[in-house]
Amino acid sequence: MTRWEDEFDNNPIHATLEGIRDFLKVKVDSPDSDVAIEKRRLEKALDLLDSALEQIDKEIAPIALLNQINGHLRQPQFWNQLQAYHSNPAVTYLQAANNHINSQIHVFYQLAIFSNGKKTTRITKPVEKAFDEFCKAVDAKSSEFDETLKGQISKLQEITKSQDELVTEMTDLKNVHKDRLNTWQGEFTVSQTSRAEEFSATQIQREKEFSEWFSAFTKSTDEKLGNLIAQFKAKIDEYKKDAISKHNAILDIHGLVATDGVAGGYKSTADDEGAAANKWRLGAFALLGAAAAWLAFKLWLGINALGENGIDWEEIATSVSLTGILLAAAVYASKQSNFHRNNEQKMRWFALEVKAIDPFLASLSEEDQKRLKAQICERIFGQSDGGSKHETESFDPNIIKVVSASLVEGVKSLSKLK
Repeated sequence: MTRWEDEFDNNPIHATLEGIRDFLKVKVDSPDSDVAIEKRRLEKALDLLDSALEQIDKEIAPIALLNQINGHLRQPQFWNQLQAYHSNPAVTYLQAANNHINSQIHVFYQLAIFSNGKKTTRITKPVEKAFDEFCKAVDAKSSEFDETLKGQISKLQEITKSQDELVTEMTDLKNVHKDRLNTWQGEFTVSQTSRAEEFSATQIQREKEFSEWFSAFTKSTDEKLGNLIAQFKAKIDEYKKDAISKHNAILDIHGLVATDGVAGGYKSTADDEGAAANKWRLGAFALLGAAAAWLAFKLWLGINALGENGIDWEEIATSVSLTGILLAAAVYASKQSNFHRNNEQKMRWFALEVKAIDPFLASLSEEDQKRLKAQICERIFGQSDGGSKHETESFDPNIIKVVSASLVEGVKSLSKLK
């Protein structure tokens, strides 16, 4: 784009024409034929100027002439009239604007000389005539509409009057209803307040009476309960003292004061032996579980018992030796558990015999009691436990035979597989 074209495009006449078009864009509620004719004539002159500007060669455009036209259009006699029309659409403003632009019509035609092509002739007279007739018809219809509107306005006024009367009656009715509602509300408030005060006073009185009754009941119950507890404790203490005195008397009479201590010692020893037997049994189960887990682990990995040159004795020894050790330890733990279980049973039997001596001796004479005491002491004390030699053995020689036989059978099976 050349500098002459930029100068033409930036000329203020374009903004002036756009502003004039904006002034003429006014919405009229009741169109007037004179206003329409004046507006149409003014727009025709502006269209002539727009057409000349659109067809002109921008590089040889007469900028001075354009500035002259722009200055004329910006004069207050023309510009202010259009501004006033935009605010208040009246025919007088358009008439003044048309009168002012008459002096520039020949300039618009001079500007058309600089256009690129021939101007096309437009047959506008029939259109203009039809437009004028249309405006007159619109005026006639507008007058007819005004007459109809006046009649409707009269009817509307009557309806409005009736509406005002109804509104007045409704307002009076609303006020009466509001007064009655206020009266009822006041009466209800007074009654409600009275009932609430009466209920509150009654509730307070009932709470006071219940509190007094409950306090008296609690006090009486506490006293009775305290007496019963005191009597119960006294009875318990009396029974306890009587039982202790009678027990001591029995022991003193029969000379068996130490019997309870002896029986308690046997029972304590039996409990210790039972705990030891349970521990050895759990140990045996744990060793058996470890042996089974070891064999399962070796089977899962796959035992490479057969090598390229024959039996792999190192692999067999590694797999079987630990199993044999675990099995031997499990058998040893089982033997120990059985040994402690037998001792537990023996101690509990001795404790039962010792506890049963007192009732038996009480039914005999004094000489028989002394003789039986001597015999019992000889049987219980000073005896050697010679019958448990076989039970105290902690290792079974047959274990070696069992483990060896298992190893031989495993080797034979592997030889057959090879």
